[in-house]
Amino acid sequence: MFFLNPNGLSSDDDALQFQELSKKLQMNQVDIIGISEHNLDTTKSYVYRKICAAIYQTTSNSVIKMFGSNILAPNIYKPGGTMIYTMGNVTSRKMETVSDKLGRWSYVKLVGKDHNITTIVVVYVPCKTTKTGTSTYHQQLTLFNKSSSTRIEPQKQYIKDLKHWLKQCKEKNEKLIIAGDFNSNFALGSYTSTLLSDPELDLTNLMYDISNTAFSTSKTGRDIIDHILVLGEIIPAVTRKGYTPFDSILYTDHRGMFVDFNNLLLFGNITAHLVSNPSRDI
Repeated sequence: MFFLNPNGLSSDDDALQFQELSKKLQMNQVDIIGISEHNLDTTKSYVYRKICAAIYQTTSNSVIKMFGSNILAPNIYKPGGTMIYTMGNVTSRKMETVSDKLGRWSYVKLVGKDHNITTIVVVYVPCKTTKTGTSTYHQQLTLFNKSSSTRIEPQKQYIKDLKHWLKQCKEKNEKLIIAGDFNSNFALGSYTSTLLSDPELDLTNLMYDISNTAFSTSKTGRDIIDHILVLGEIIPAVTRKGYTPFDSILYTDHRGMFVDFNNLLLFGNITAHLVSNPSRDI
Protein backbone atom coordinates (compact mmCIF):
# COMPACT_ATOMS: atom_id res chain seq x y z
CA MET A 1 0.00 0.00 0.00
CA PHE A 2 1.18 3.49 -0.82
CA PHE A 3 -0.16 6.84 0.38
CA LEU A 4 0.75 10.34 -0.79
CA ASN A 5 -0.35 13.95 -0.67
CA PRO A 6 0.68 15.19 -4.15
CA ASN A 7 -0.60 18.71 -3.42
CA GLY A 8 -2.73 18.40 -6.53
CA LEU A 9 -2.76 16.17 -9.59
CA SER A 10 -3.38 17.20 -13.17
CA SER A 11 -5.99 15.80 -15.53
CA ASP A 12 -4.34 17.57 -18.49
CA ASP A 13 -2.88 15.62 -21.44
CA ASP A 14 -5.37 12.78 -20.97
CA ALA A 15 -4.44 12.58 -17.26
CA LEU A 16 -0.92 11.44 -18.15
CA GLN A 17 0.27 12.21 -14.62
CA PHE A 18 -2.06 9.53 -13.23
CA GLN A 19 -0.81 7.03 -15.78
CA GLU A 20 2.84 7.74 -14.94
CA LEU A 21 2.16 7.51 -11.21
CA SER A 22 0.40 4.16 -11.62
CA LYS A 23 3.24 2.77 -13.76
CA LYS A 24 5.84 3.74 -11.15
CA LEU A 25 3.87 2.19 -8.32
CA GLN A 26 3.07 -0.94 -10.31
CA MET A 27 6.80 -1.43 -10.92
CA ASN A 28 7.20 -1.40 -7.13
CA GLN A 29 4.41 -3.97 -6.74
CA VAL A 30 2.00 -1.52 -5.09
CA ASP A 31 -1.60 -2.70 -5.31
CA ILE A 32 -3.50 -0.15 -3.19
CA ILE A 33 -2.97 3.60 -3.61
CA GLY A 34 -4.37 6.35 -1.41
CA ILE A 35 -4.19 10.02 -2.44
CA SER A 36 -4.86 13.01 -0.16
CA GLU A 37 -5.55 16.40 -1.73
CA HIS A 38 -5.94 15.60 -5.44
CA ASN A 39 -7.40 19.12 -5.96
CA LEU A 40 -9.83 18.13 -8.72
CA ASP A 41 -13.56 18.76 -8.97
CA THR A 42 -14.95 15.23 -8.91
CA THR A 43 -18.51 16.51 -9.41
CA LYS A 44 -17.54 16.84 -13.10
CA SER A 45 -17.95 13.33 -14.50
CA TYR A 46 -15.65 13.91 -17.50
CA VAL A 47 -12.73 14.53 -15.12
CA TYR A 48 -13.30 11.20 -13.40
CA ARG A 49 -13.71 9.34 -16.72
CA LYS A 50 -10.45 10.77 -18.05
CA ILE A 51 -8.51 9.70 -14.95
CA CYS A 52 -9.99 6.19 -15.01
CA ALA A 53 -9.03 5.80 -18.67
CA ALA A 54 -5.44 6.81 -17.86
CA ILE A 55 -5.10 4.34 -14.97
CA TYR A 56 -6.67 1.54 -17.02
CA GLN A 57 -3.77 1.98 -19.46
CA THR A 58 -1.48 0.51 -16.78
CA THR A 59 -3.66 -2.18 -15.22
CA SER A 60 -6.54 -4.25 -16.55
CA ASN A 61 -7.98 -4.84 -13.08
CA SER A 62 -8.67 -1.77 -10.99
CA VAL A 63 -11.32 -0.10 -8.85
CA ILE A 64 -10.95 3.69 -8.82
CA LYS A 65 -12.83 6.12 -6.59
CA MET A 66 -12.29 9.87 -6.17
CA PHE A 67 -14.17 12.06 -3.75
CA GLY A 68 -14.45 15.66 -2.58
CA SER A 69 -17.14 18.03 -1.40
CA ASN A 70 -20.30 18.47 -3.49
CA ILE A 71 -19.56 22.18 -3.94
CA LEU A 72 -19.22 23.02 -7.64
CA ALA A 73 -16.01 24.71 -8.77
CA PRO A 74 -15.88 27.15 -11.71
CA ASN A 75 -13.30 24.91 -13.39
CA ILE A 76 -11.72 21.50 -12.78
CA TYR A 77 -9.51 22.79 -9.95
CA LYS A 78 -11.00 22.42 -6.47
CA PRO A 79 -8.82 22.19 -3.34
CA GLY A 80 -8.79 19.02 -1.28
CA GLY A 81 -10.35 15.65 -1.99
CA THR A 82 -9.24 12.07 -1.47
CA MET A 83 -8.81 9.11 -3.78
CA ILE A 84 -8.30 5.38 -3.36
CA TYR A 85 -7.74 2.77 -6.04
CA THR A 86 -6.62 -0.81 -6.41
CA MET A 87 -4.43 -2.40 -9.06
CA GLY A 88 -4.13 -6.07 -9.92
CA ASN A 89 -5.27 -9.14 -8.03
CA VAL A 90 -6.25 -7.40 -4.79
CA THR A 91 -9.18 -5.94 -6.76
CA SER A 92 -10.84 -9.37 -6.41
CA ARG A 93 -11.26 -8.67 -2.69
CA LYS A 94 -13.17 -5.40 -3.14
CA MET A 95 -16.55 -5.34 -1.41
CA GLU A 96 -17.26 -1.61 -1.18
CA THR A 97 -15.61 1.69 -2.15
CA VAL A 98 -17.26 4.81 -0.76
CA SER A 99 -16.73 8.21 0.86
CA ASP A 100 -18.28 9.87 3.87
CA LYS A 101 -21.35 11.97 3.03
CA LEU A 102 -19.31 15.21 2.89
CA GLY A 103 -16.52 13.70 0.78
CA ARG A 104 -13.93 14.18 3.53
CA TRP A 105 -12.41 10.71 3.44
CA SER A 106 -12.64 7.70 1.16
CA TYR A 107 -12.32 4.02 1.86
CA VAL A 108 -12.30 0.56 0.40
CA LYS A 109 -13.49 -2.57 2.17
CA LEU A 110 -11.64 -5.78 1.24
CA VAL A 111 -12.93 -9.28 1.96
CA GLY A 112 -10.78 -11.99 3.54
CA LYS A 113 -11.34 -15.47 4.91
CA ASP A 114 -14.77 -16.18 6.45
CA HIS A 115 -15.96 -12.83 5.08
CA ASN A 116 -13.69 -10.88 7.44
CA ILE A 117 -13.40 -7.25 6.32
CA THR A 118 -10.33 -5.01 6.20
CA THR A 119 -11.24 -1.33 5.77
CA ILE A 120 -8.60 1.01 4.35
CA VAL A 121 -9.33 4.71 4.83
CA VAL A 122 -7.63 7.66 3.10
CA VAL A 123 -7.89 10.96 4.95
CA TYR A 124 -7.11 14.60 4.34
CA VAL A 125 -7.67 16.78 7.39
CA PRO A 126 -7.70 20.40 6.19
CA CYS A 127 -5.37 23.12 7.41
CA LYS A 128 -7.08 25.86 9.37
CA THR A 129 -6.95 29.17 7.58
CA THR A 130 -8.34 32.61 8.33
CA LYS A 131 -8.49 33.62 4.68
CA THR A 132 -11.73 33.42 2.76
CA GLY A 133 -11.93 31.40 -0.42
CA THR A 134 -12.45 27.85 -1.66
CA SER A 135 -9.87 25.99 0.45
CA THR A 136 -10.84 22.57 1.80
CA TYR A 137 -11.30 24.18 5.21
CA HIS A 138 -13.75 26.76 3.84
CA GLN A 139 -15.63 24.21 1.74
CA GLN A 140 -16.31 22.16 4.87
CA LEU A 141 -17.14 25.32 6.85
CA THR A 142 -19.70 26.26 4.19
CA LEU A 143 -21.32 22.81 4.29
CA PHE A 144 -21.51 22.84 8.08
CA ASN A 145 -22.97 26.35 8.16
CA LYS A 146 -25.78 25.18 5.88
CA SER A 147 -26.78 22.42 8.28
CA SER A 148 -26.08 23.99 11.68
CA SER A 149 -27.06 27.21 13.44
CA THR A 150 -23.80 27.24 15.43
CA ARG A 151 -20.30 27.65 14.04
CA ILE A 152 -18.50 24.32 13.67
CA GLU A 153 -14.73 23.96 13.59
CA PRO A 154 -14.02 21.73 10.51
CA GLN A 155 -10.86 20.08 11.88
CA LYS A 156 -12.39 19.09 15.22
CA GLN A 157 -15.63 18.00 13.56
CA TYR A 158 -13.65 15.92 11.06
CA ILE A 159 -11.95 13.94 13.83
CA LYS A 160 -15.18 13.62 15.81
CA ASP A 161 -17.07 12.25 12.81
CA LEU A 162 -14.19 10.03 11.72
CA LYS A 163 -13.96 8.48 15.20
CA HIS A 164 -17.70 7.84 15.27
CA TRP A 165 -17.59 6.12 11.88
CA LEU A 166 -14.47 4.07 12.76
CA LYS A 167 -16.16 2.81 15.92
CA GLN A 168 -19.09 1.63 13.82
CA CYS A 169 -16.65 -0.29 11.62
CA LYS A 170 -14.89 -1.79 14.63
CA GLU A 171 -18.20 -2.91 16.15
CA LYS A 172 -18.59 -5.03 12.99
CA ASN A 173 -15.15 -6.59 13.72
CA GLU A 174 -13.53 -4.90 10.73
CA LYS A 175 -9.76 -4.48 10.67
CA LEU A 176 -8.81 -0.83 10.22
CA ILE A 177 -6.02 0.96 8.35
CA ILE A 178 -6.27 4.77 8.31
CA ALA A 179 -3.68 6.75 6.38
CA GLY A 180 -3.04 10.15 4.87
CA ASP A 181 -2.30 13.78 5.64
CA PHE A 182 -3.65 14.62 9.11
CA ASN A 183 -1.97 18.05 9.20
CA SER A 184 -1.03 17.21 12.79
CA ASN A 185 1.82 15.52 14.64
CA PHE A 186 -0.57 13.87 17.14
CA ALA A 187 0.95 15.82 20.03
CA LEU A 188 -0.78 15.36 23.37
CA GLY A 189 -3.76 17.70 23.52
CA SER A 190 -3.97 18.23 19.76
CA TYR A 191 -7.29 17.81 17.93
CA THR A 192 -6.06 14.52 16.47
CA SER A 193 -4.61 13.02 19.67
CA THR A 194 -7.96 11.47 20.68
CA LEU A 195 -7.72 9.12 17.71
CA LEU A 196 -4.87 7.37 19.52
CA SER A 197 -6.00 7.88 23.12
CA ASP A 198 -9.58 6.61 22.69
CA PRO A 199 -9.69 3.12 24.28
CA GLU A 200 -12.75 2.18 22.23
CA LEU A 201 -10.69 2.49 19.05
CA ASP A 202 -7.35 1.21 20.37
CA LEU A 203 -5.45 2.52 17.33
CA THR A 204 -1.65 2.52 17.00
CA ASN A 205 0.45 4.90 14.93
CA LEU A 206 2.32 2.42 12.74
CA MET A 207 4.90 5.07 11.87
CA TYR A 208 5.55 6.09 15.50
CA ASP A 209 9.09 4.73 15.73
CA ILE A 210 9.95 6.42 12.43
CA SER A 211 8.09 9.60 13.35
CA ASN A 212 10.30 10.11 16.39
CA THR A 213 13.32 10.70 14.16
CA ALA A 214 14.40 14.21 13.24
CA PHE A 215 12.75 14.85 9.91
CA SER A 216 9.46 16.16 8.56
CA THR A 217 7.03 14.76 6.01
CA SER A 218 6.37 18.17 4.47
CA LYS A 219 8.89 20.49 2.85
CA THR A 220 7.12 23.49 4.34
CA GLY A 221 7.02 22.27 7.96
CA ARG A 222 9.06 20.67 10.71
CA ASP A 223 6.65 17.96 11.87
CA ILE A 224 5.48 14.52 10.87
CA ILE A 225 1.95 15.18 9.62
CA ASP A 226 1.45 12.12 7.38
CA HIS A 227 0.62 8.95 9.32
CA ILE A 228 -0.65 5.37 9.06
CA LEU A 229 -2.86 4.23 11.96
CA VAL A 230 -3.88 0.60 12.48
CA LEU A 231 -5.57 -1.66 14.99
CA GLY A 232 -3.01 -3.48 17.12
CA GLU A 233 -4.10 -6.88 15.82
CA ILE A 234 -2.86 -5.92 12.34
CA ILE A 235 0.74 -5.16 13.36
CA PRO A 236 2.00 -8.81 13.18
CA ALA A 237 1.02 -8.83 9.48
CA VAL A 238 3.30 -5.86 8.66
CA THR A 239 6.44 -6.86 6.78
CA ARG A 240 7.78 -3.42 5.80
CA LYS A 241 6.92 0.24 6.28
CA GLY A 242 8.47 3.66 5.78
CA TYR A 243 8.51 7.10 4.22
CA THR A 244 9.89 7.77 0.74
CA PRO A 245 12.38 10.57 0.00
CA PHE A 246 10.91 13.83 -1.24
CA ASP A 247 10.14 13.87 -5.00
CA SER A 248 11.00 10.18 -5.44
CA ILE A 249 7.53 9.30 -6.76
CA LEU A 250 6.11 12.69 -7.78
CA TYR A 251 7.40 16.21 -7.49
CA THR A 252 5.43 17.39 -4.46
CA ASP A 253 5.91 18.89 -1.00
CA HIS A 254 5.11 15.67 0.92
CA ARG A 255 6.88 12.38 1.47
CA GLY A 256 5.03 9.27 0.41
CA MET A 257 4.29 6.45 2.86
CA PHE A 258 4.30 2.72 2.25
CA VAL A 259 3.34 -0.37 4.21
CA ASP A 260 3.59 -3.98 3.06
CA PHE A 261 1.57 -6.78 4.58
CA ASN A 262 1.72 -10.55 4.62
CA ASN A 263 -1.54 -11.23 2.78
CA LEU A 264 -2.11 -14.56 4.52
CA LEU A 265 -1.83 -12.94 7.95
CA LEU A 266 -3.87 -9.86 7.02
CA PHE A 267 -6.69 -11.52 5.09
CA GLY A 268 -6.47 -15.11 6.30
CA ASN A 269 -6.16 -16.51 2.77
CA ILE A 270 -4.23 -16.11 -0.47
CA THR A 271 -5.39 -13.41 -2.89
CA ALA A 272 -7.06 -14.90 -5.95
CA HIS A 273 -5.44 -14.38 -9.34
CA LEU A 274 -7.52 -12.26 -11.71
CA VAL A 275 -7.41 -12.84 -15.43
CA SER A 276 -6.93 -9.61 -17.38
CA ASN A 277 -10.15 -8.17 -18.80
CA PRO A 278 -9.37 -8.82 -22.49
CA SER A 279 -8.61 -12.48 -21.70
CA ARG A 280 -11.75 -13.25 -19.70
CA ASP A 281 -14.35 -15.59 -21.13
CA ILE A 282 -17.89 -14.14 -21.21
